[in-house]
Amino acid sequence: MPTPPAPCPFLRARFDLIFCMDAFHYFGAEPGFLTHLASYLKPGGQICVVNPCFDREIAPPPPPAYAAPWEDEYSRYHSPDWWRRLFEDTGLFEAVEATEPEDGMALWDDELLHFIRTGGRSRADRDRDVALDAREILHGREHPREPRVTHFILTAVKRGEPGQACGGES
Repeated sequence: MPTPPAPCPFLRARFDLIFCMDAFHYFGAEPGFLTHLASYLKPGGQICVVNPCFDREIAPPPPPAYAAPWEDEYSRYHSPDWWRRLFEDTGLFEAVEATEPEDGMALWDDELLHFIRTGGRSRADRDRDVALDAREILHGREHPREPRVTHFILTAVKRGEPGQACGGES
């Protein structure tokens, strides 16, 4: 059973904008999380999420290039459409848009190449990770009909009139 989100030290309905980059896949799909997060937005407030994803849904087992990081990481990567539906299905948001930037796959390749160039991981994992990262880049380029890692940008507006109080603390 998922752990409920920790209480935040902020009053409810006080934020105009919530922004999250490169982390939402770790917690964003947990049951009740979007309701919890939305409680901190003012009505009419916006949320923006920028995150890695697959360009389409991928069912296990993943292609071999994605198998090593599947359980810890990639099983939580979903398509932009999946994330859009998750937000829409709450009924808490309107004007939900989730898109893959035109250069989303190049951004992913650049991130992996950065780790390869800088050794951005611990020395013990570096050789293994460089080989895995290189396999991912090649897989994405050589198998365009299979799901590929890219990025998505999601924006949504909390329903309600600006200035309208919402349930919770004021």
